[in-house]
Amino acid sequence: NFFTRNVCQYDYKNYPIRFVGSLAYSYATILREVAREFGIELEIIEETPMNGLIEFHSLNIEEP
Repeated sequence: NFFTRNVCQYDYKNYPIRFVGSLAYSYATILREVAREFGIELEIIEETPMNGLIEFHSLNIEEP
């Protein structure tokens, strides 16, 4: 099972679970349903990594 092998092996109760990629985005409804069966709430499912990268770097800008 995908969730047992790829998600449950991590400390998912203490860290947000996020998926990135066109397949995850296309199957977001199914991913969320299966995650709920495992008692996992998914935080974000992004189609591409660009939005997350922009957000991360805009929040972590160091002033000279």
